[in-house]
Amino acid sequence: MWAYREAVRDELEGHALTPADFGWSAWDGRERCPHCAETGAETGAETTSGQR
Repeated sequence: MWAYREAVRDELEGHALTPADFGWSAWDGRERCPHCAETGAETGAETTSGQR
């Protein structure tokens, strides 16, 4: 997996991907989550695991 990750980074010339590269506002996926939309969860909040 690490070799794959390095190959992707080399292909992208070392530029880190951002959520905006995918048309998203954040990594957490809440804006694309049907369950979150149903419950009225706020977008942009951190997940319980601390990932963004």
